[in-house]
Amino acid sequence: MCRYIKIVVIFLYIPFFVCCSSSKKLEGVYINKCYALGFSRSIIELSSNNNYSMVYLGVIGEKEIGKWIVKNDSLILNMEYEIINNLKDTVKVKNKTFIYIIKRKNIHDPINVNCYFQKKGARN
Repeated sequence: MCRYIKIVVIFLYIPFFVCCSSSKKLEGVYINKCYALGFSRSIIELSSNNNYSMVYLGVIGEKEIGKWIVKNDSLILNMEYEIINNLKDTVKVKNKTFIYIIKRKNIHDPINVNCYFQKKGARN
């Protein structure tokens, strides 16, 4: 009986380690590989404490911050604040969520399949 309990406990911990290890691999800075006017349009930074920030390079002084989670093959960004007006004004945002698809080492935009974020320093 005790042996079966140990086996059940081990199987309960396996998904936890798999989940956490996949999140750890995503931490870092990602550059959008969809170019407009010769430069990348945005950069996402995923922190180890599950905070994220996205800077829009084409729009001077605009940034969003919030929390990120991984669910299956999706990266979910829950925006909490939008910083606008040359980074002077902070606006609290409610119920604004963005979902991206994780493929290999990249984060893909499900709306525009040709656009993706590549981890800084990573090679495909």
